[in-house]
Amino acid sequence: MPLDEAVPCPPLSNRAGRAGTMCWSVAHGGPEDVVVTLSGELDLVAAADVSSLLKDAVSTAKDVTVELEALTFIDSSGLGALLGAHSAAQDQERVLRLRRPQAAVARILHVTQLDEVFTIDP
Repeated sequence: MPLDEAVPCPPLSNRAGRAGTMCWSVAHGGPEDVVVTLSGELDLVAAADVSSLLKDAVSTAKDVTVELEALTFIDSSGLGALLGAHSAAQDQERVLRLRRPQAAVARILHVTQLDEVFTIDP
């Protein structure tokens, strides 16, 4: 998945119903900073694409921020995508941080104790 690719989000009214609606965008904050914004539902349907996107971001930037403010749902596949990117970042001595998870996503991170693994910015 090319880093500059953005998947347009459907209008909010079209998101209801089916799990798997996922959108993302990538912004370069400088030569070493990337912000990946995720919105919608990060589940089995979207996890492989997001995993690839995040690993590409980690391979090109020293500091990767994953903005979660618009992420409404995450399942174990989505957690696996985030963990895979975190592991890749550590292997390459880079930083991957999560920012502003919504309450439901923050709760999943807490229940799974992944809030102790990731750096999470409020």
